Amino acid sequence: MFYRVYPLGLTGHFQPPIEFECASDEAAEAALASVQPPLRHGCELWQFKRFIGRYRPGPDGRFEREG
Repeated sequence: MFYRVYPLGLTGHFQPPIEFECASDEAAEAALASVQPPLRHGCELWQFKRFIGRYRPGPDGRFEREG
């Protein structure tokens, strides 16, 4: 399935999106840790028009869903 990641910049504004394919929402969430450039300030994950969630990097390098 097609996913789009919207990285957040230092001030919380969205940066240009990054597009990729994954088999499921869970696989897309796991792939956030390997997105380049790194998502240092968090991101939002979307599958077409469906909002998956907002994420922030955790202390172990994996991403945690906010809210």
